[in-house]
Amino acid sequence: PTVMREVVSRLGLDVSYTSPGMFHDRSLYGASLPLLVTFPDMGEKGSGSFKAVLSPKGEVSLSGFVGKNVPQDDDTKVTGRWDRPDTLLTPLGRIALAPNPRMDRTSEEQLEGPLEVSVSRTPPAAVSRAYASRLMADSPEDYASVITMRFSDVCPERAEDVLGTLIDVYNENWVREKN
Repeated sequence: PTVMREVVSRLGLDVSYTSPGMFHDRSLYGASLPLLVTFPDMGEKGSGSFKAVLSPKGEVSLSGFVGKNVPQDDDTKVTGRWDRPDTLLTPLGRIALAPNPRMDRTSEEQLEGPLEVSVSRTPPAAVSRAYASRLMADSPEDYASVITMRFSDVCPERAEDVLGTLIDVYNENWVREKN
């Protein structure tokens, strides 16, 4: 659990992003994700969500805030920038926005109209448990030095990142314990 917790932290998996699709919402991650969101005022157990509408000109409008201390009838709208670092004061506290350096620039150029993104923050401990439950590890023989790992995710890029980071964290912990 502590290894997966570190994976969640390094990859920012406590924040999830989706965009409405024709038949189901599309998960945004890595090269398909235009912006990164952090919640500086939200503690380890904090959760919340909102809708962001990104314009091709770099403007963003946040609304539909849901959280522990947000009234159900809240209709606050907050505007800012997504194409450069910006921190906005919202009903969920401060929300920091930044362009995603991993975003495929051809995708950015394809942002011809507004893009609606649902952003949701879940406590890292809960995300770690959920991700750990989707990890399978097998050893072909009892005393083999090879382990086969599989991770199930709707986003192949995220699955690859989780497995790669999991191996990195495990190796770093192993070296630290060895010294």
